Amino acid sequence: MAFKAKTTHYDLGTVSNAVLVSVTENRSASTVEARGDDGFIVASFVFGEKSAPSEEYVIKGDVALTGIKMGSVKAVGGDSFALESITVTTSAGAAPTMSVAGQQVEDGAASGCTVTLPAISVSGLHHAQTFGQFTVGGQGAHLTQSTLTISGTISTAEKDGETIAFDLTDCRMAISGTIQVSDAAYGIPTVTPQTGWVLTSPITETNPDSNYPTYSFTLTKFFAADED
Repeated sequence: MAFKAKTTHYDLGTVSNAVLVSVTENRSASTVEARGDDGFIVASFVFGEKSAPSEEYVIKGDVALTGIKMGSVKAVGGDSFALESITVTTSAGAAPTMSVAGQQVEDGAASGCTVTLPAISVSGLHHAQTFGQFTVGGQGAHLTQSTLTISGTISTAEKDGETIAFDLTDCRMAISGTIQVSDAAYGIPTVTPQTGWVLTSPITETNPDSNYPTYSFTLTKFFAADED
């Protein structure tokens, strides 16, 4: 027996070495109800059924996210889906993974605003990664976990619960990371971002009982929409 084939709902361009392992449809609908004078429901109507699929990938080799268009539309089985977010999770000693999500939009939709991703690389190695966007410094400082989140907001216009138009707004990248320091001096590590990144959550120490201290941080980079 073979497992049921899985279908991606989003346009990821020419990404290779990312293997689709799970798809969740996340279907939803709205319901209206009418009550009688005794408070009991006398009529109901279900409308506006839609889905917001989420997909999970395992990364088996080097992946380039470069050139992917956030807000791009893909037609699947007569429905249309717009790409809203990509999340890559890496940690020391574990395979990197990627999550992709978005929303169902109007049938036959064309993309509105889009954001084309710049050079972003993910290694297939089971390492905590910088994605080529920052460096870590300090004696005995080691990056042990990092998560890259690329996200926008799919804004929709609706009529009777059905999406009739959409657009992408507020697109940004964020990287959250954890650094462990093993040097006996326990100096505070440094994080040096590439141009365009802002340290939106400053380096924060956690000094646990009977263990090495760790430091967490978040970097953020904001996007402008592609020019027409």
